[in-house]
Amino acid sequence: MKKIFLYIDILRRGGAQRVITNIANYLCYSGYEVQLIRDIPPDVEHDEYALQNSIKVHVLDDKKRKGFAKQYIRIKKLRNLISEERPDLILSFLGHPNIRMLIATLGLSVVKVVSVRNDPNYEYGNGVRCILAKALFYLADGVVFQTKDASKYFPSKVQSKSTIIPNPVNKKFYDVVRQHEEGLEIVNVGRLQPQKNQQLLIDAFHKIEDDFPDAKLFIYGDGVLKDSLHKQEKSNIRLMGNIEGIENILASATIFVLSSDFEGMPNALMEAMAAGVPCISTDCPCGGPRFLIQNEEQGILVPCGDVDALANAMRKLLKNEEFRNQMGRAAKSRAEAFREEVVMNDWIAYLETIYREKSQ
Repeated sequence: MKKIFLYIDILRRGGAQRVITNIANYLCYSGYEVQLIRDIPPDVEHDEYALQNSIKVHVLDDKKRKGFAKQYIRIKKLRNLISEERPDLILSFLGHPNIRMLIATLGLSVVKVVSVRNDPNYEYGNGVRCILAKALFYLADGVVFQTKDASKYFPSKVQSKSTIIPNPVNKKFYDVVRQHEEGLEIVNVGRLQPQKNQQLLIDAFHKIEDDFPDAKLFIYGDGVLKDSLHKQEKSNIRLMGNIEGIENILASATIFVLSSDFEGMPNALMEAMAAGVPCISTDCPCGGPRFLIQNEEQGILVPCGDVDALANAMRKLLKNEEFRNQMGRAAKSRAEAFREEVVMNDWIAYLETIYREKSQ
């Protein structure tokens, strides 16, 4: 296998975009010819992940279209591009790109691998889109899931040709040197959108703030809920926006909290674990946090949307430094399985295996 296409909608900052960028760069370092296809051009108002200069980038649609016209143009251009460039394999990420890729490659001689990056119940739903997705996934030569729970959404024949690969974590998070705590810092990192449910975290913090007057809640990220969450800022609740160097923030964090209603494989939680930060997470579908954390051993899992359970978990960690330190060490040990070189080698091994099987 020489030439690999990677296909995603956008490259602005997000978990799936980070992973596909890492895969593209790692494949490039490993000697593959890599080309990346995106639906739309970069948006100057949003930061994007950086690709190696040798990776050729194709844009399918530089106009703002809606409905059928948007889908038709992108599928047609994708098909033409694959026919002209003749890659050995194409790997797509996320709901819409997966569907478009499988339609665009009908009848073409290329190995097709799709990757489900979020809870498929949200990516594909339960209606016509669900039926279409399950039918089209039969056409894929390989499927990559992040959790076993996500694979169960699809028929057994799709599951039989799939594998589970967690997200990679950058070396810089393992190299974090934990600093002595001068205060109690509760940290959350994620886009400010309903899925991440930072409102739950704020509500839970209100329940414990009188018991821990030195505690502060720092929320890092940007998104559609920025204005509504900013209205709730106080001296001990701060919205910090997007910043570089999250590993430096984790160095002094007392605990990390993921409050999401659903996730695929949460990068922010994995990075906090790699940095040795004691973590609390909602036990959200489709099983990512449960895959990462053995409850009360490498972190604490709480039910989705349960403000009292989240408040009690924060209280338990904040009042017991020895327990925090023990949990932080266990989290860091668990995160060894997600080192970038380990995960990337799993990706290459799977893609090469699928290619060999289809080429025989």
